[in-house]
Amino acid sequence: MVLKRLKLLETVLDQSPAVVFVWRVEEGWPVEYVTGNVSQFGYSAEDFLTGRVSWPGITYEEDIPRLEAEIQAFLSTGEDTFSQEYRLYTKAGEVRWIEDRNRFLRDQAGAISHIQGTIVDVTQRRQALLALQESEERARVLLDACTEAVVLLDPAGVILDVNDAFTSHFGKGKAEFAGLSLGQLLPSGLATQNRRLFGRVLKRAEPARTECRYKDRWYEVKMYPLHGFRGEVSRVAVFAQDVTEQKLHDQQNQWYQDQLQSLALELTFAEERERRRLATTLHDDVGQLLILAKIKLGLLRQTADADAFREPLGELDQLLSRAVSSTRSLTNQLSHTALYELGFEAAAQWLAEDIESLYGLKVRLNTQRMDLNLGERWRVLLFQCLRELLVNAAKHASASEARVHLEQHGQSVRVVVEDDGCGFDPHNIRTASGDGGFGLFSIRERIQQLGGAIHIHTGQDQGTRVVLEVPSGCATVDHAPCAGQEATSR
Repeated sequence: MVLKRLKLLETVLDQSPAVVFVWRVEEGWPVEYVTGNVSQFGYSAEDFLTGRVSWPGITYEEDIPRLEAEIQAFLSTGEDTFSQEYRLYTKAGEVRWIEDRNRFLRDQAGAISHIQGTIVDVTQRRQALLALQESEERARVLLDACTEAVVLLDPAGVILDVNDAFTSHFGKGKAEFAGLSLGQLLPSGLATQNRRLFGRVLKRAEPARTECRYKDRWYEVKMYPLHGFRGEVSRVAVFAQDVTEQKLHDQQNQWYQDQLQSLALELTFAEERERRRLATTLHDDVGQLLILAKIKLGLLRQTADADAFREPLGELDQLLSRAVSSTRSLTNQLSHTALYELGFEAAAQWLAEDIESLYGLKVRLNTQRMDLNLGERWRVLLFQCLRELLVNAAKHASASEARVHLEQHGQSVRVVVEDDGCGFDPHNIRTASGDGGFGLFSIRERIQQLGGAIHIHTGQDQGTRVVLEVPSGCATVDHAPCAGQEATSR
């Protein structure tokens, strides 16, 4: 029965990956027992039992001094169990890494006489560890070569590792960051901002970014989740890049753009002032001279007796009438006097009639009959925008009718322009397209530059609704509005 169990045990051992040895503790380490599965290294049990193959003979030469030193160290501790890793040669000459788990065996006198060991081939594990180590070394080289400050955090926000750029920024060695958190390194406000970002990365398991200011420098902070074997967020990599120069460059560009927009707006008003000056000159000088000439011509016609003069004088009178009419029209086109003398509503009424006359677009004007105390700049700008919107509706939208609403909302004024045209893609507002998109872009820039707002609602074959709004404080109501009245241009 005992022999059967021993036989069964040997069978089990021979089929397992672990090879069992028993060595005598003496020179050459002779083998007294070895299981048959030593064949996985190309040897037979008889090779060792007969001494044809010795253990030192198959051990990697460079490992032998270390192994002997380790055994002596284990002996000095008084412990009976120890483990070692080293290399062996197979019979084919290949090098394998093995893990050797040993126990000292003692005789009746208590002296160590044998070593019993179990060896397992760990070549693949060792290769994986070496590959991982090489990968980590490469990662470390790349990390330290990175010009951005990089820090690796665990899910609790504790610093696990930093790169050279991070240490140089804080002026500390890498070991000094171990166990700290970013909150211990940053001011309270900045630490709170980064904790919120860190919490969002952990919760959503997706990257996040922010910008923050630290010691008069601007940084773009990016956080990336690193996943463990089970898919959980096991680490968070934080990259901080100094973007101060880019920030200053962007701010300078924004300042230039603001200056250009202000200059463009000032040029618009300067142009309007020049147009008004020319219109005044036409009206006060040329227009008055023409009217005076027409009056004198009329007196001359009354006193002229000769029939030969009547027909030429009549033709001359018609020419003067046409010149007076053209002068008045040109004066209004340059700068409508109603805008300055009668107010925005009267000018809008004239504009509605003029657009219908020029383009055939029926314009319906709806106003609350209120006196708007608009500043000159807003009167000029809103009038120009209204004219441009109506021209766009007539020329580009193929509209047949447009509706203009002048509305008072508290201390703000709205100019609403609606048409039944073909509409357009709202994204084209940002481009200088041939369908009037540049005009809308220009309107929006000018309105927003003075603190107003524009809202555009449109779509293909859906018509267009544009709302221009003057913010509170830019317009006041002198009298309470009366009931709304619609005026249709003639």
